[in-house]
Amino acid sequence: MRTHRPWRYNHTPTIWWWSYCDHKIVEFALDKRKYTKFSRKLSGSHPKQWLARSFPVSNIVFDPSNSNVILMHDDSNICVIDKFKNLPSPEAKIPRLVSSHSHPVPDSGDNSNQYPPSDTPQHAFHVVKKYKHLVYMGSLGEGELVAVEVNPLVLMEKLPPPLKQKHFGAM
Repeated sequence: MRTHRPWRYNHTPTIWWWSYCDHKIVEFALDKRKYTKFSRKLSGSHPKQWLARSFPVSNIVFDPSNSNVILMHDDSNICVIDKFKNLPSPEAKIPRLVSSHSHPVPDSGDNSNQYPPSDTPQHAFHVVKKYKHLVYMGSLGEGELVAVEVNPLVLMEKLPPPLKQKHFGAM
């Protein structure tokens, strides 16, 4: 079953974005009543690595300074889609963007080459940073972005005793 969440519109409510639970992404132009050219190109060529992800997209954020850049995040990654760049082949790995001014993030060792590092993105899809339990990402203004990570164990500590109780077969 497909779900229509999360969805967002870009700057003006004439362009809508959907990310379905099967990881497919669509862009729809309300004023023209059809999918955009980018969405039609993307429909048959979603990268297999994108479709095989464990978590659905939690949020879609737009770059206020560039309407052709879309940021999406799930529980562990921020993915940037640049509509002006070429789409990768479905078999291509999605690169992880490494910037010169960012601090290196140690890999947990679980999938160190899942997103190979890259200095400059060659294709429309690339991953910016790997997180653990990313719950929110949003734009604060021109050139500023906030990402909120929460450790689930810290949340459990704050719950009242009846809600902390473990149930058989459940976490």
